[in-house]
Amino acid sequence: MRSSRFGIRFVALLALTACSGTSTGAASTAGETFDPNSVTGTVVLTGWQGTRDEATALNATLDAFRARYPKIKVDYQPIATDYPNAMAAKFKARKPPDLFYVDSSVAPDWISQGLLYPLDDWIRSRGFDTGQFYPGYINAFKGPDSKTYGFPKDGSALGMAYNPDMLRAAGIGTPPTNGMSLSPTPGS
Repeated sequence: MRSSRFGIRFVALLALTACSGTSTGAASTAGETFDPNSVTGTVVLTGWQGTRDEATALNATLDAFRARYPKIKVDYQPIATDYPNAMAAKFKARKPPDLFYVDSSVAPDWISQGLLYPLDDWIRSRGFDTGQFYPGYINAFKGPDSKTYGFPKDGSALGMAYNPDMLRAAGIGTPPTNGMSLSPTPGS
């Protein structure tokens, strides 16, 4: 298994690059000067790309990261299908990537299984502002211990619309409130 410390540093550096809007010069964190050339190595990043725009945004972030940290090679290995099961196989083989996407739907399970590393010490030591994330998005990556195990890369809001007249005509007095209430029988 790869060193989780390097992966944690990478996620932190990538987050700073993505959020800082700058791509050159030394980063100043918590009043300290950091030399980007002091970190070297190769890091494996695994994720998925849903749209061409997402690919463009990721490539721009990685390009900015590479410009800022020229001695770190990023080996991006996207998984095209069934990401959770592909990652489960990597975890089981004890060969997870150094950095990987975590969907908010699987984050609680991966946190409870001990597959994710808490980032709170890094957040504190670097003075990283997690307030830049919408609370609902960052809270999806907090464990029952209130520690932060990941940062959101994006988010989406799902909504449900219904026609109350049609529901009444169908004999449904109370509108559905979640996906499960849309199905008349479980699993159908």
